[in-house]
Amino acid sequence: MGHLVDKKLELHRGLVNDSLAQLQLAPGNLAILYRQNLQSTNSIHTEMRTCKAILESRNKAFRHVQSCSRAQNTMIHLCASKDILATHI
Repeated sequence: MGHLVDKKLELHRGLVNDSLAQLQLAPGNLAILYRQNLQSTNSIHTEMRTCKAILESRNKAFRHVQSCSRAQNTMIHLCASKDILATHI
């Protein structure tokens, strides 16, 4: 049973790391969308399409926050060691 808990902890540590990596990229993606597209729109159609892309990017970042939070909570419920929790929470 302990082996399965260790594997599950390893999986959730990976999920936290992946989510945090995506969250680090999110502000840059939003900045690029804003600077390249929204500031240079020529029509309302282009502006609407760009706003939709920005909203989708923000929602994607929010999903990564939720995923990270779920993985962290699971690690707490699995009684992860203090060292693991200190580095991933």
